[in-house]
Amino acid sequence: LNIKLSNTLRVGDELNDISMFFDEGINVSVLNGTKELKDKADFIATSCDKDAISYIIDKIIYSANNTK
Repeated sequence: LNIKLSNTLRVGDELNDISMFFDEGINVSVLNGTKELKDKADFIATSCDKDAISYIIDKIIYSANNTK
């Protein structure tokens, strides 16, 4: 796909997701994620059972596209 890491977003909730968090792009943890993951996250979304992906789309993706 030839997409730069700086143009990506990753979402996780458990320790196994830390390996996909990078210095570039946006790293998101859900509110009910592990402390270690939340410490590395750039943004903390609502919990999984509170529509975290919808929240991320609204707060990060939609907002970024409407500030131009």
